[in-house]
Amino acid sequence: MNFNKNDNINYSNNDNINYSDSNNDNINYSDSNNDNINHSDSNNDNINHSDSNNDIKKGDINEFIKSKILYIADIISVGPIAILLGLTYISLLNFRFKEIKLVITLILVNMLVTFIKRLPYPDSLYQITRRPKESINCDYLSRNGKQSLDAPGFPSGHMATLGFFATYQIYQGYSIPANLIIVLLTGWARWYKSNHNLLQITVGTLLGSLLSILYLQI
Repeated sequence: MNFNKNDNINYSNNDNINYSDSNNDNINYSDSNNDNINHSDSNNDNINHSDSNNDIKKGDINEFIKSKILYIADIISVGPIAILLGLTYISLLNFRFKEIKLVITLILVNMLVTFIKRLPYPDSLYQITRRPKESINCDYLSRNGKQSLDAPGFPSGHMATLGFFATYQIYQGYSIPANLIIVLLTGWARWYKSNHNLLQITVGTLLGSLLSILYLQI
């Protein structure tokens, strides 16, 4: 009888110990899983934080590039007024009638363009004769900021001036590629800043070129 009792005690104690060990294993396994989960969450947070930083950096880089391109477009857009002022200086310095007549004609071309811009266009043509709504720094010095939604833009005065001057220069025997590059760069700058749509740029260039040809025939 004693032997059986001891067996029962030993058996019961061993079972309890084994059960306790099993519980400990489960607890340890649970803790290990929690550690893995926490580690995984931490990694995910780091990845998300890294992605967020990358997005911010990319955004900053894009804004930096856009600002520099806009700055270049602003500088190019100063070209027509620089040409006009340069010719004025030369004409006053040497007092040569040829340059004086050219300066006066360029001023008259810009006055004509301003007149055309302010014509009472019908409703069907109203939208294409307005500047694009994103237009910025459209003046000759590229400093007047955003434009009103109904600002007139047909045709482009910048392109009329450049078209006139480039055609005049080509007729005088100056480089055709160089003058074309100046016209194309100015057209790009006016388009990039949304100062004009392509129709306004094209018509302004053609108008200036035709007026220049007429001027040369006089």
